[in-house]
Amino acid sequence: MGTDSAKPIKDRKATIIDISEKTGFSIATVSRALNNFPNVKESTRKKILEHAQNLNYVPNVAAKNLVKGKSKIIGLLLPDRSGIYNEFVSFIYRDLLRIGFNVIVYDSNNESSKQHFNVEQLLMQQVDGIVVSPIPGDYKILDRILPQRVP
Repeated sequence: MGTDSAKPIKDRKATIIDISEKTGFSIATVSRALNNFPNVKESTRKKILEHAQNLNYVPNVAAKNLVKGKSKIIGLLLPDRSGIYNEFVSFIYRDLLRIGFNVIVYDSNNESSKQHFNVEQLLMQQVDGIVVSPIPGDYKILDRILPQRVP
């Protein structure tokens, strides 16, 4: 196993490969330890977590989500941020956060072009769902969302 102490990596973000190299454990073992799998010895987990902290390791959620095929992100698309929408955002945000989702909120400022741009942004981010309140009279946006099979 690696004998040199873990020092933060200065020119880039630390990865599980770096932790593997520092600890001498396989990448798979490092991954299992960092994801709290039960089949990792406590002494192994402790050493890996210690090195991860010393390297300033931050999990790459995008990579995890890519492997899982889920982003754990819900997009909220609103026509504006007036009173009722602020309450709606607070309610949705709180409940989605409680069940492990992140929320991206886009406000179209009642502009159709901005609404279409915001939908494209959400689709490119591979969100797991979109909650949309279209600009009154501009329901064509749904024709863009529905074929994408995004709930």
